Amino acid sequence: MKRLLCIIAAIMLLIPNISAYAEENSHMEYFVSPYGSDNNAGTIDSPFKTLEKARDTVRTIEKNNDIYIYLREGDYYMSESFSLDSQDSGNSSGTVTYSAYNDESVTLHGDVILDIN
Repeated sequence: MKRLLCIIAAIMLLIPNISAYAEENSHMEYFVSPYGSDNNAGTIDSPFKTLEKARDTVRTIEKNNDIYIYLREGDYYMSESFSLDSQDSGNSSGTVTYSAYNDESVTLHGDVILDIN
């Protein structure tokens, strides 16, 4: 019985450390989709529409963990330059990464579609 109590006590002591480790090593994700809205929360089910919205959102949060901005499949038409600077790269506590989500095909266009009708 004493042995069982010692095992339970040891497990109880480890649980807070496990959750602290998970918090320290967790990451944040934001999603962008050509079909999203910049009024959305940036989640996979409610993505932003523009890279600018994702960038500006990430600029407002503390970068204690890695942050991933995932672009969902589709064509992104950009009428203005998209720029990133030193504040957009993260720091020693966490990086900021822009990439396509999984193996989805993403194309950035530096132009706009003209309606010739």
